[in-house]
Amino acid sequence: MKHSFIAELRILCVDFRLTLIFSFSLLYGYQTDNVRRFFVPEFIFEGTAVWKSETESDLIVKGRNIVTVSPPVEFGGKPGYCAPEEIFAASLASCMNTLFLLIAGNSKMGLKKLETIAIVDMNAEGLEKLIFTNIHFDMNVKLLEDNEREREKAELVYKMAQKICPIRQSWGEDVPISFKLNFQ
Repeated sequence: MKHSFIAELRILCVDFRLTLIFSFSLLYGYQTDNVRRFFVPEFIFEGTAVWKSETESDLIVKGRNIVTVSPPVEFGGKPGYCAPEEIFAASLASCMNTLFLLIAGNSKMGLKKLETIAIVDMNAEGLEKLIFTNIHFDMNVKLLEDNEREREKAELVYKMAQKICPIRQSWGEDVPISFKLNFQ
């Protein structure tokens, strides 16, 4: 029984992987411009920062003020505000959550809870050189049915999400990205 499930899951994953590879190859320009022009629009995302006072800025997305930020205290910001780097980390966590959920939905995997924590390391060599040096994702998953079969599905979904992570594909090996999956 276990072998037939694994074979079925592999077929499902191969089918989904081909769909994802085709979709992502079109999305990220691995096909010719003619194919891309007909099948996938270019995605453009926009956010605005409006200076509020001293070191604070309001972040605006789709016309809505989502948060007021200030630089880290170490860079002269005010305590009690989110730092832009924290918003960046939360955005990366949201991206991984979305990717995991899309793949999990296609795999018919039942979830009770999904929480992703992104930890972003930054090296400051003075104000003239601030670079991200590492990104780590902790993915905490609680399954509807916590059994071996569902955990195997979750592991496959997790591996696929790592492989097609847009951050990894965009930055390559310049910024190391690590992942950890935890079952709750």
